Amino acid sequence: DEPVAFVGRLLKLDFEDGAAMAGALDFTRRFQQTTGAVMAKAVEDTVFYRWNRLIALNEVGGEPDHYGADIDAFHTAMQIRLEDQPEGLLALSTHDTKRGEDARARIYTISEAPDAWNEIVRYAADALAPYRVSLDDGGLSPDPATEWGFYQSLLGVLPADFDPRDATARDEIRQRMRAFMEKAVREAKQFTSWTAPNEPYEEALLAFVDAAFEPAFLEPFWERVQPFVAAGALTSLSQTLVRLGAPGVPDIYQGTEFYDNSLVDPDNRRLVDFDARLAALRSGEPVRDAAAHWRDGVAKARLTAVGLAARGARPGLFTVGDYLPLEVEGAAASHFLAFARLSGDDAAIVVAPRLCLTLLDGRSDLTGIAVGDTRVVVPAVLAGRRLSDAVTGKPVTLDRELRLEELFDGVPLALLSTPRG
Repeated sequence: DEPVAFVGRLLKLDFEDGAAMAGALDFTRRFQQTTGAVMAKAVEDTVFYRWNRLIALNEVGGEPDHYGADIDAFHTAMQIRLEDQPEGLLALSTHDTKRGEDARARIYTISEAPDAWNEIVRYAADALAPYRVSLDDGGLSPDPATEWGFYQSLLGVLPADFDPRDATARDEIRQRMRAFMEKAVREAKQFTSWTAPNEPYEEALLAFVDAAFEPAFLEPFWERVQPFVAAGALTSLSQTLVRLGAPGVPDIYQGTEFYDNSLVDPDNRRLVDFDARLAALRSGEPVRDAAAHWRDGVAKARLTAVGLAARGARPGLFTVGDYLPLEVEGAAASHFLAFARLSGDDAAIVVAPRLCLTLLDGRSDLTGIAVGDTRVVVPAVLAGRRLSDAVTGKPVTLDRELRLEELFDGVPLALLSTPRG
């Protein structure tokens, strides 16, 4: 205990003697220079490739044991953020994320239906059993934890408009998955590593990946995961909307105007079709209309465009404006998050869906979702204000409640703000 206590004194600079204090300062600076690297290599680049319970949680700076939070916790976090860093960046993807924001959004939805996902994994494991190899050292390739993570990665990486009969598309994603799985097991350092590759293990693993991209497996797998694909798309739109309205400044990584189903670098640094994104951003297509063909990702680009325009009209409102949690009542209350921003005469309200797999209940259409009598309670400070919905383009006069059935124009999203004037 004594050495540990002494290190604690060093880090707290608990010394009175000048020479001792100078030495403690030097040690502390050196210690701080190493902690980031140790965290990155030991946790993010080792443990996060071993602990595959729900890989969407294994993100840079993340805590995989922090398994969700309730709405009150979100509101508290946003109020703290407003106080501590109102102009801090709001990033969903960066050059260093383990998975693109929309791959994560889809994988998150597994947590809503673990039994359904377990059945899909059972089917997959049985179908690919002939390609699971017993090695001479007594191990398996892939090992169970790696295989469990592989199915989640496969769910996350396939584009929403993927056609499993398209051989070119299959091969392109197969190559990406081969590179990712090789990196994942080498980073995990359990059965192979960068410095001492275990060739039999890796060769068997890559053959397993290849087998998963044969149509006989991939077509039924893709059909079975469709509820997660649709729910992931709605979750993507929801987190895009929240990011546009929450305290802070949106930081939009290159290419993520459309769905970003990238894996870890270098997969997330592939070339971006900027022309397609520019065309979508400039198209003027209403979000509802784009949501009707949600698989192509244009709905996300259109929501980003109208949301940024609303922020641009009232930039101070969305950075330093007050944050007001709003209560949601009614049949689908547990499926919606609502909050307001307020700064003098300027106001905004965000209403976004959550727990989207259960909300969609097997639907593949993101529009026309029944919300019954669900409503947002409008506080007195906002009642009577006339706002404009960036999603629909329609004016909305606030009463003491906002009925979602009347507010939503198909797609269950709303971003109300004081109109430019």
